[in-house]
Amino acid sequence: MILSSSTGVRYVEHVNENSYRNYPFSESSSLLDTSGAALPSDVVVDAFMYPVVSSAEPIRITRINASRGVAEAECGQVALSGEYADGCVEFKDALGRHAGSLVCGPGWGRESSSGVDREFDGAWLSSRVCCPVVYDGVVSMTDENATWRTTRRDISFQGDGTITPVLEDKGLGPELRFDAQFFSEPDTKSVVRQIVFACAGESLFDVEEVDDGVVEVIAYPVDRDDICWQAHREDAVSVVVDACERQEDCQPVIVGPKWKAFTTCMTEVGSITISADDLVNYKNPIKVSVVDGSTSRQSPQIPDGASSKDIMKEAGKMLDRPITVGNGVMIGIPGVSNGV
Repeated sequence: MILSSSTGVRYVEHVNENSYRNYPFSESSSLLDTSGAALPSDVVVDAFMYPVVSSAEPIRITRINASRGVAEAECGQVALSGEYADGCVEFKDALGRHAGSLVCGPGWGRESSSGVDREFDGAWLSSRVCCPVVYDGVVSMTDENATWRTTRRDISFQGDGTITPVLEDKGLGPELRFDAQFFSEPDTKSVVRQIVFACAGESLFDVEEVDDGVVEVIAYPVDRDDICWQAHREDAVSVVVDACERQEDCQPVIVGPKWKAFTTCMTEVGSITISADDLVNYKNPIKVSVVDGSTSRQSPQIPDGASSKDIMKEAGKMLDRPITVGNGVMIGIPGVSNGV
């Protein structure tokens, strides 16, 4: 009986049972390397190989260099390379995906000490240890000399209204991305997916992103009480008038410079929230209201003394498409220029 303590092999019974077979190689394979020397049966005692391939092919070991701790194999046109670690040779394909393992026996240490680099032509593995994963599709795309190579002749990217492929060249080479829209309508040409909020220079308004898709708008240090009482009568924009019944002069407000910018994207439910709520010890004077869409035709403006060419150009506006203003959001302080 072979003692495991002297060989370092796990599952000694398994090794003994297969000592007179080619396993894990097929019974018909040749274990002679290209120099004519036979590979001892205790160098490789078990295996399990599962490379991703486009067609099922037998797998063979093509090289074993135990002194360097490397081995090579191939499955059809797919090359595999392995490195020795903790009693096994772990194989990977050209894309770095794990493709299988060889379990090494006590003979691996002897081979490592000999420094022999073996190459094989007929070291086919048994079908019992081979399970190639056949994937009939695009396995990968690699950039080789500016040529896109795949396992298929053509690749088609087609949007479905929710995911749209976009190909751009930003100076660093072509870039392919997929724009995802959370919702869309059949008659809608474009959907707002993000809004850029920016303060550049002196501004009464201040913006802050408090959460994903939620923006807070304030006008600190202006408080609601700093605006004339008419400005927030019933807190409704529709009843606001620019009228102040105070007799004393209002104190000037110092507007300082602000420099900030950020981009807010839609949330998972497809919304961007603009909030102007009151804060602690602060009454927000800002109101956010919805502006309905409107359509108006372009009116020609013909000044006195206009040439016939200018008159014809202005008159042509009557035939142009009408100007359409879509739905929008108005952010302002009621009572100050009607909230604009």
